[in-house]
Amino acid sequence: KRRISAMKHSKFRKFLSGVFYTIGDAFDSAKVSPRRGTPPGAYPTDAKNELPTYTRNELVRRARYLEKNSGHIRGTLRDMKVYGIGDGIRPNAKTTNSEWNRNAEEYFRAWSRRCDITNRFSFREVQALVSRAIDVNGEVFVIKTYDAHGTPKLQVVETHRLVGDCPDENAQGGIMFGKFGEPKFYCFKAVDDEFGKVQKVPASAVLHIFEPERGSYIRAFPSIQHSILDVLDRNEILALEKQKVKLISDIARVITSQSGNIDDDSDFGVNTEGGDNPETNPRDVERKFGGKSFRLQPGEKLEAFESNIPSPTFSGFLAELQRSGSLGVLPYEFAVDPSAVGGAGVRLVLSKAQRYIDDRGRTLDERLNWPVWMFVIGHAITKNLLDNQIGWHKVAWTHPKRATVDAGREEQQQRLNVEAGLKTLENAYSEMGLDFEDEMQTRAVNARHIMRLAGISDSEPIPLWMLYKPQGSQVIQIESNQPE
Repeated sequence: KRRISAMKHSKFRKFLSGVFYTIGDAFDSAKVSPRRGTPPGAYPTDAKNELPTYTRNELVRRARYLEKNSGHIRGTLRDMKVYGIGDGIRPNAKTTNSEWNRNAEEYFRAWSRRCDITNRFSFREVQALVSRAIDVNGEVFVIKTYDAHGTPKLQVVETHRLVGDCPDENAQGGIMFGKFGEPKFYCFKAVDDEFGKVQKVPASAVLHIFEPERGSYIRAFPSIQHSILDVLDRNEILALEKQKVKLISDIARVITSQSGNIDDDSDFGVNTEGGDNPETNPRDVERKFGGKSFRLQPGEKLEAFESNIPSPTFSGFLAELQRSGSLGVLPYEFAVDPSAVGGAGVRLVLSKAQRYIDDRGRTLDERLNWPVWMFVIGHAITKNLLDNQIGWHKVAWTHPKRATVDAGREEQQQRLNVEAGLKTLENAYSEMGLDFEDEMQTRAVNARHIMRLAGISDSEPIPLWMLYKPQGSQVIQIESNQPE
């Protein structure tokens, strides 16, 4: 009985081990193999545990170094600003009162000229600083405050000013959290940080702007962090190769000798004295025929030095390192070298780049532009500078004109879509970086001026065809007025 029981127990253990072995081996990527190394990395945990203060500061330090010293990184950041910010992301109020919309937009435009607490930056420049900080620092903070006159102002605070270790039990990464994980206060270093002063700013006054990638984010890392080592390696390799090229360029010719001995008594062993030596003096040849003549010892040969640097393999290696610096920010072909693609590839790259730019624009709209509109216009309504209009918080944002390689073809297709009703005039103007209401108001003013020149009184309404499709409809209007 004991033997039978032991046999049954052994079979049961084998059965269980087989079950667990089958379950554990369902994914080949989870197996440990001696033929490949185990990828480094922390065990799955919250993002806040993967990004301690030292790691984040080191990433920011290296990213800022590349921002200053890498032309590739600077060019990519510049492209993101030029195409994503341009002449500024402008608001369009969307209430039912068009007159109030114009007044609110004009008020915001006037405030935008010097919106920074230091009176140095406009709102367009603040948008550019925020967009650049997302790529280089990973995050940026904008504090809503007031100046001495009670005017709403913005204070841009960089990530290194948020204290990493805030002396509070509910704080992590310089942010004090509430019961449900919501930010309550931000602990910033004071401007006068000589004595380590910390200022606690309420979360309601702070705009924490970053692009979240995980739900457990509390702080963000630079968007270019994945390529920091590749770009640094490329810069170091290029510096060494440039030094090598300089040394090689200093060598013009090389004497190869079978004996390994060179006569140092004269220039390459040339007999310049003549005398009893019956050999021809090279200096006599130079005086008759010009140029330089040398006489070498037997077994010696004078050859021009040629370098095989850079090799095609080496150039491809550098290009691959450079390509890594663009991934995740803008396509390499868009930011650096578009010559490798053509035709449909160019359109695909441009479309992909525009999607990246549009995504950055939506991040700015949600985390910066809309809260600032609420802050500024809400203050104006409170101070009776603007009427309390229903729906005053409703606003859309006009972004810069979209990048394109086929401007003529796309504009023609856009006109056809508008005429067919597949696209509204507002969407068409928005893609060109223009505001629909502003453009129609301008067109109405121009039409009224034309009517005055024609002797038509201002009491007469502006014909619809002068505001919409003025070219084709004008011919129809003139023909319809002809006498029968």
